[in-house]
Amino acid sequence: MVTTEEYVDEVIRKGDKGSALLRKLTAPTLYYRPDLVQVLGEGMNETSVLRVPQDQCVVVHAAAGNPQEKDLASYTASLVQRLVQQARDMGVEPVAFSEVVGTPASDPDKLTIIGNTLTDASYSHRLVILNGENAVLGERVTVDANISGVMISLIEKKRVHSLRYHARANHITIAVFDPQGRPVYMNNDGEGTKAEFYERLGNFKGSIDNLLAMNLDDTAKLGARAEVVAALVETQGRIPVRRMRHKLKQRARELGITSFLVSEDLNSRIQSYKPGLRAYNLDGAVVSTIDEERLAHPLIPEEGDHLLAIRGRPNPRSNGISSRREILIRKLGLEWHRTEEGRALLRYVSAPSTILYPVFRALIEQGLATSVFHMSGGAYEGKLARPLARHGLYVEMRGIFSPNPKEAFFLEGVPNEVAYAQWPMGNDGFVTTKDPVRSGEVIRSHRLHAVPVGIVRRDGTRTGIELIGIKASNGENVKYSGKY
Repeated sequence: MVTTEEYVDEVIRKGDKGSALLRKLTAPTLYYRPDLVQVLGEGMNETSVLRVPQDQCVVVHAAAGNPQEKDLASYTASLVQRLVQQARDMGVEPVAFSEVVGTPASDPDKLTIIGNTLTDASYSHRLVILNGENAVLGERVTVDANISGVMISLIEKKRVHSLRYHARANHITIAVFDPQGRPVYMNNDGEGTKAEFYERLGNFKGSIDNLLAMNLDDTAKLGARAEVVAALVETQGRIPVRRMRHKLKQRARELGITSFLVSEDLNSRIQSYKPGLRAYNLDGAVVSTIDEERLAHPLIPEEGDHLLAIRGRPNPRSNGISSRREILIRKLGLEWHRTEEGRALLRYVSAPSTILYPVFRALIEQGLATSVFHMSGGAYEGKLARPLARHGLYVEMRGIFSPNPKEAFFLEGVPNEVAYAQWPMGNDGFVTTKDPVRSGEVIRSHRLHAVPVGIVRRDGTRTGIELIGIKASNGENVKYSGKY
């Protein structure tokens, strides 16, 4: 169990390093299908898209590794085997997948085994690994790793009519769409350790909004349009999967997106806050399309842009949950949710994340947003300062939304520079724009609040952000250069 002070390095930074290591190890697969893959940009964090032939449709399906496999390499390989076997059973061509690896800690040696195994297993099938995520889940994972993946397969349009028959016959859940010549992208993420709050609450519906926010808000950052949300829930004990599936379909339908949820019983591979309780892990991927115009002109913040903060209903998003759990247990005991104070806090920490994808899409489609940001893992340091720094930009921020009063419980004894590096602190997201007035109107039309908080500048000596009036433990304003 990590302390608050250790959280930024142990969970956020090492988690980021773990994801980067996986991408580095699996990057060679991008060359396995030169007929389909286009890599945009340079370095480990480039965007890779699929160029799907005009006569083909995209088939999306998902699986987890075989939970009976004990050896880490064999277990990892079983994910690829299962995804490929699904494609064979349906008579479609598997071409690309992404994975989420849940681990107790970000262990480079174990992640190297996973990354190399995924790459080796993909070689013989000419599979491309489009994306990947290392989710550091702490003691909730009782083995070296749990792994799930979402596959993109292709089928000729003239054969789509028979596809659903083969999927049903082989008990495979799928989604199918025609990209209509647009490049196809995939990103993935999970709800993380916030799942524990729903296990304590006994109500799991809020988890769906967390999953959608973590994934769809990432999709929006590229200006992509979501086509399919593919989710996988890994369970131990009786989890209301049917209710979660219904909630996902309802919410996705409201957003105009196709969705599905599949489940895998992991038994003792995962656990809740103590043995013997039901537990789950929820992750997935969004398969999206990107217009050629957006590929040619990606979203990039520019000097002179206004930075607007966005706030929805009070919620902690899925940020910094490991440290929140540690603080709750340390202050109120292992069964904190049974205390009067704990019950009130549980209602707050389990509040569903605000899904910013609809307002982000509206701002982008109307030509108002030059870039968008949402406060997922890493918050102000990882999700705002770092993208700005990547373009050599700097913002002095004033007047951001204040934290919810319930945050006082968590902030006691926590330096501001630690708090703002891991928690949203009352701000769900940000947008850069040249027209703050119209952008504010669009944001408010989505029943969200907006406030201008700064001007994007190019400063030869500084990058990232400075939170004016919010003091760090050294007496200076909280600052994140976005570089480390």
